[in-house]
Amino acid sequence: MDSLQVKKKRPTLSVRNRIWVMFVLVFLPANSIAYYLYYRYTVQNELKLLTTDLSNHVAGIAATIDIETFKALYQEEAASNLNCPPKPGTAFSDESNGYFPTDNLLFHKHMGWLKTISQFDLSRSIYTYIPGPEPGYVIMISSSWYYTNPEESFKFCQLYEAPTLYKSLFGRIDVWEPYHDEYGDWISTYAPLFDADGVVVGGVGVDVPASLIVNIERGLQVRSIIVLFATVLFSFFIAYALSEAISKRLVQLTRLTSNVQDSASVVDFSDYGIKRGWWHDEIETLFDSVRSMMLRLKKQADDLEKSRSEMQELARGVIRAQENERKYISRELHSEAGQLLTMMKSTLADILDEFPSDEKPLSKTFDHGPFRDRMEHASQQIEETLGVVRALSHQMRPSLLDVGDVNIALSGYCSEFAQQQKIEVTYEGNLIPNMTEELAVSFYRFLQEALTNTSKHASATHVWVRAHMDGDWAQLSVEDNGRGDQSANSARGIGVAGLKERFFLLGGKVEARSIAGGYLIHARAPLKRE
Repeated sequence: MDSLQVKKKRPTLSVRNRIWVMFVLVFLPANSIAYYLYYRYTVQNELKLLTTDLSNHVAGIAATIDIETFKALYQEEAASNLNCPPKPGTAFSDESNGYFPTDNLLFHKHMGWLKTISQFDLSRSIYTYIPGPEPGYVIMISSSWYYTNPEESFKFCQLYEAPTLYKSLFGRIDVWEPYHDEYGDWISTYAPLFDADGVVVGGVGVDVPASLIVNIERGLQVRSIIVLFATVLFSFFIAYALSEAISKRLVQLTRLTSNVQDSASVVDFSDYGIKRGWWHDEIETLFDSVRSMMLRLKKQADDLEKSRSEMQELARGVIRAQENERKYISRELHSEAGQLLTMMKSTLADILDEFPSDEKPLSKTFDHGPFRDRMEHASQQIEETLGVVRALSHQMRPSLLDVGDVNIALSGYCSEFAQQQKIEVTYEGNLIPNMTEELAVSFYRFLQEALTNTSKHASATHVWVRAHMDGDWAQLSVEDNGRGDQSANSARGIGVAGLKERFFLLGGKVEARSIAGGYLIHARAPLKRE
């Protein structure tokens, strides 16, 4: 029994509230995912900005270095001090002269520059270096820790094994991932120093406390929470607005369809695979109204389908009658008219044979020469008329369709067309067994129409005709090298439309289209109709 016919009262939950709850349940997970993606994106973006800032910072520091002073400093000190540069495996430190044991004025000038730069941010460690005597080693020149942490600062001309610093001397600024050592967490940036000739003479490095990243992440967390809260509120508002908009139109549609309903027939939802829920809402009312209209529409569709089937059967009958009439006329032309013309020609031939020649006239006063010429001319006209009658008979119904395979009839027509129209036709066909007379005639008419269109509209010089089987389908295609433009296609259109209708009635299909360098029309139909 249909549940709508049960008198039990069920609670009502409006569609608007359902939609609102649905949108809320959808938006909350979506907001969580959006929050996660936003947080990841902003962190990555901020780290990228930090990396760019560090690169610009170290590049700016490198730009302030007096390269000639830096270069001369190392060269003079190396010439006067045998321990600079030192050799691997040794340590150079002279406590008596301080942590930077040199009196070179260029060095102190360089340290004055370093002190000035370091005052802008004491949390950052800045140092300079030159290539070491072996790969992987550098020689330290100066360090800003001399002013903040002298005991831990690099010594002047100290040999230091540092593959990362050595790698930075190969011509590009490099920012390294955060790392941890005995002095804390750091982010290091290195930049090469070039002389006036573009040759790398040393490098400058900047160590920044990794706490900057922590501060960035904290700031992003606060901003992300604010964004999440705002998007949640916005989602609730959007869900409410959408539920209002959707349910309003749905209620109006329900009222409209209820007015259209003209019967009280009700069927179970299960007829359409629809299950009724616990709540009665506008959807059920809408379904009942639409169901009533669907019943009427289905009846109309059935009637229309029946009419269409009758029209198709009528069209097939018309085609069969047309072909039978052509067959009858062809037979009459061939047997009756052809025989009469043949007899007339034979009679004239007998008369001409009995007619006296010019050497033996009937009389001296009667010139029978013109009369004989007219008789011979009449005989020629009868011969031409007989040829036309035979051609018409063959076109209307080729006898090969009745006594042989359709492949022979198609091949023969291609030869006749090529001879008459002076167009080269290449035929490729295989034996197609079990073809009904109706289908064979349709393929023959298809070939006639296609070749006629080619000669009239395509200006082609070569035509390729192919007939073959593909499983249980017979196929025939005609391709030419003529015009495939829109004007030519439009001219072919009427005949193609008739072919499409004819093959549709056979359960087949006709396709026509322009191709590179020509035009192609293709027909296919089943050998056995279900």
